[in-house]
Amino acid sequence: MEFDGLLFIVLVVQVLIRVAGALDCKNDTSFTIKSAEDVSAIGRCTFFNGSVAIGEDAPKDIEFKGIRSIRTLEAISIGKLRSISSRTLESVDNIILTGLPNLASLNLSTLSILDSIRLENLPSIENCSLGLGPRTEAAVFNTSFQRIEWLKWPVTTTLNITENSNLGTVSLPWETINSNVTMKGNPTLDEINIVTVENVFGSFTLEGSDEVKEIVFKSLETIDGEVNISGAFNNISMPVLKDLKGVLKVRSSEDISNFCNGLVEDRLKGQFDCKANVQKEEPSVPTPGPSEEPNNVPPPSPDEPLGQQDQSEGSDMALGAKIGIILASLVLAIFVFVGIFFFVRSRIRGKVMEIVPTVPGTPMVVPKPEKTVVITRLEGRTVRVVKINLNGQEIKEGELGEADKADSQANVGSKEMGREPSLRSVSSIGSDVKMLETRSPTCPVSPV
Repeated sequence: MEFDGLLFIVLVVQVLIRVAGALDCKNDTSFTIKSAEDVSAIGRCTFFNGSVAIGEDAPKDIEFKGIRSIRTLEAISIGKLRSISSRTLESVDNIILTGLPNLASLNLSTLSILDSIRLENLPSIENCSLGLGPRTEAAVFNTSFQRIEWLKWPVTTTLNITENSNLGTVSLPWETINSNVTMKGNPTLDEINIVTVENVFGSFTLEGSDEVKEIVFKSLETIDGEVNISGAFNNISMPVLKDLKGVLKVRSSEDISNFCNGLVEDRLKGQFDCKANVQKEEPSVPTPGPSEEPNNVPPPSPDEPLGQQDQSEGSDMALGAKIGIILASLVLAIFVFVGIFFFVRSRIRGKVMEIVPTVPGTPMVVPKPEKTVVITRLEGRTVRVVKINLNGQEIKEGELGEADKADSQANVGSKEMGREPSLRSVSSIGSDVKMLETRSPTCPVSPV
């Protein structure tokens, strides 16, 4: 009885755990499949508005039963996953399958709504079946697909088919290309069917598929976008092209001169560039001649990207140029300053400065005059003439003799007043002596 009680408790706990972890189909935003029970749990939802991710512990082969709609289905870097299938799933917004080395089959034949699909790094995939192809975006990178008829057309935004090593045929059953179609680096691609394309309003690019030898745009009439084709084809034709409003670029390593000449003769309005016999040029390595010495520049570090090396060299050159400009400017400024200094100095030395006292009461230095005394006798009178040479100007001062001074004492009122009649009397004799009246300066004067 005790054993039965314990068993009952264990069963109750398991039920409670399952109930607590049960999937809420309406409110959950994500769900990860980790076991076969999780696959069954998601199958009990008719519609799941979240994303479903396949985990590392999920079964190798997953089949969705019962569920009809999933927002996003993704599997990323799952090593053992081999197949994904469903016979009930009708709507998936996004499918993302990347890094699945053993995935060989994707079968969603009942799918009628698909917005985008991204298949990347799927080296083992061979079979793919979609009821309806993606409406907006499709990307197929590095897969082992040989054909891609499972992509239903048209794809309205982007179609990118790149580096698929086994891809042999691509068919675009469109009348109008409104999206960006890119096919690059598919080395085994040897056939591309575009005979139904009439208009290109988006872009069409074909590069790196040298096994394609013939490209026929049988129905193409209008290019209002961009067409860029390069390869090793020897036959390309656009027999009904009459309206070139966009860009057309064609290059081939083979002789397509007739096609290029035809574009010129048709005088199409628009931009086109066509070149034949274009050879791939390998970069040449310059070698020093007999008289040249090798450039002993150390090789760049392998850890440093080439772009950074070029940028660092350019930065060093720019810094050196800036330093040189600054130094040259400083030297020029010094020369100009010195020149101005000596010019002003020479002007000051060559200028005759006036003797003007600057501050009252301050002694003023004046040049010492040269004085010459001459004594003469005129009509019985003794006359002393003083000649003073001051700054190149000659000044004469006359004075009566001692005997004649007694006659003028009555007129003396002061020393200054007694001197004036003597000077006037000398002047009346008829002498050409220039009289000078001296006055005391306003500030003391000291001779040099």
